[in-house]
Parts: sequence; C-alpha cells; structure tokens
Amino acid sequence: MRIAKRQPDYGMLLVLLVLIAALNALFVMTPFGSGAIKVGAHETHIKLYPIYVPHPLSPICDPGPCRFPSPLPALPLGGAARLISGTFSGEDFPSKAEQLHLQGTTTVALKINKSGRVVSCSATGPVSILNDATCPIIMQRFRYAPATNAKGQPIEETKTQRVKWVFPTDE
Repeated sequence: MRIAKRQPDYGMLLVLLVLIAALNALFVMTPFGSGAIKVGAHETHIKLYPIYVPHPLSPICDPGPCRFPSPLPALPLGGAARLISGTFSGEDFPSKAEQLHLQGTTTVALKINKSGRVVSCSATGPVSILNDATCPIIMQRFRYAPATNAKGQPIEETKTQRVKWVFPTDE
C-alpha cells in the first residue's frame, strides 16, 4: 500500500520568505538567531531580530527589586514668556455686547518683545465687539517676563491665548 505524500505549499512559503526579508531590511539590529529554510531545491538563509520596545514607565525588575526608571533631565531650551501682571475685570465687558446679550471666546495672537511688553496683538472670534475690546486692554495692562533662549537671554515670542468673555453677573 502506497501512501500519497502531501506536497508542501511553496507559494505560502515564498510569501513568508519575502515578508521575513522585507522585515529584515527594515530593522537594523543585532540578530538573536539565524537559520536556513529549504524550499524544494532552494535554500534561503534568514536572521531573526528582536522587536521589543518597553514602555517608558515599565519597571526594571532584574536583578533585584523592581524600580522605575528615573525621568529624563530637562533640556535647557529656555522658557516661554510668563504673565506677571494684567487682568480683565467685569468692568471691561463692552456695554454694547451686554445690551445685545453677546458672550464668547476671543483668540488672541500676541507678540511679546525682549522687555516683556506686548508690541502687537490681533484678536479673532465670532463676536467682533468682543474682539475689538480685547487687544487694547491687553496692550495697556499686560506685562510679561520675557521668553528666554537656551542661554537665558531674553528673546521675542509670539503667543496665542484665549479670552473668555462672560456677562459680569455670570462670573
């Protein structure tokens, strides 16, 4: 009695080899294993590479007790401008907007110079009355500690912020 041998699926093996070769070309790492696959009369050598990327907060547990990695030190990239004085008050709410029951949020783009003064301002938002009232208040009242570069020297900065206008009685 003769038992029929099942022929291997060379098409699937070829697809697998091409996929392994493509992945091999993408990752340049030290192999942790290698071997050869023989398909019919053809022999192909492959290398296996580790693809493990630990989460940055994964604990380190070997050897000894588990510990979390220390955070990376901050890079000395300078700092952003910080508001040191200037506020809006209920008295700033435009009376025309109050009469028309208009409230809203205005987005403001500010240019702050090396001495911390606002030198230009543009306001956009759905309510033009509130937009028009925003920049004069900021230009007159707001003062900033200037932004600094990596050497700690003052530099100009463009900053975007939002101003939410609500009725003085709703605050």
